[in-house]
Amino acid sequence: MLFGQSKFHRDGMIGEIFVFLTHTLPLFGKKVAVKIIGLKTFDRMVFLQNYCFFRRNPFLQIFYLGIVLSCLGVVLYCAFPILPLHHKIGCWTTIGIVFFVFYKASTSDPGVITPDNIEQFRYNYRYDGVIYRKKFCKTCKIVRPARSKHCGICNKCVSRFDHHCPWINTCVGANNLKWFLSFLLSTGLMCFYCSIGVVEIYYKTVMKFSLYKLPLPITFQYLVVYRGPGLMGLLLFTFLAGCAVWLFLLYHCYLIARNKTTNEGFKYSVAKEMHQYNITVLKEKPKRKKCCIC
Repeated sequence: MLFGQSKFHRDGMIGEIFVFLTHTLPLFGKKVAVKIIGLKTFDRMVFLQNYCFFRRNPFLQIFYLGIVLSCLGVVLYCAFPILPLHHKIGCWTTIGIVFFVFYKASTSDPGVITPDNIEQFRYNYRYDGVIYRKKFCKTCKIVRPARSKHCGICNKCVSRFDHHCPWINTCVGANNLKWFLSFLLSTGLMCFYCSIGVVEIYYKTVMKFSLYKLPLPITFQYLVVYRGPGLMGLLLFTFLAGCAVWLFLLYHCYLIARNKTTNEGFKYSVAKEMHQYNITVLKEKPKRKKCCIC
């Protein structure tokens, strides 16, 4: 799914698997579903699917808050009674910062362009003639400024459009990029801070009962039983989630250093492939032979 459309895998087995999973299999599933549940019920399911995946909705926001609150519950039940005072203060401070940044990232204006405020965005960037040209948006009734894009999910044009983020239920654009990066940073710090706190608890337990003298598997089993499986699950989850969030944050820092957005990176790669394809076609095009009359 991740590499099926890449230039390297497009014509190989992975590309064929990608087409099967994204085109052939859904069409077959649609025919079977229509025969089993009927066309009207199927259309309602499609409407629900479109709302969940292609319209603004708070599902992932609720899911994110549920994850954070669940992890907080595990901390309060398993770890909070044995944490030192500075970690207790740090825990509540971190949670407060995460919730504040999440609220700002979810509610800040990404840079929505309307006929009333288009003048403040019109000359911010220049058209490059490659992926950005003057184009009229029929929905918003404006000539889109350079580096802007109409988001099909929000149904609005956004200045310096990066991508639509379902975790904050809004687009990431020129005006709220700082809050989106702060959201990633605060979430990544929260995950690693939680992991470090659990590791510190385990370290003190090992030193207190001299568990380092025992074989590693027995020490691991003792920690899981003595401190509870919830704490071990919290450690694994926060560490893996933190790694994913930090990688995503580093990727966006790389894009900022290159003065690109996620949308532009994708568009430039497509434009580059098309350019290379056109050059190949022109090179392989047979030259017409001149007719000579003897």
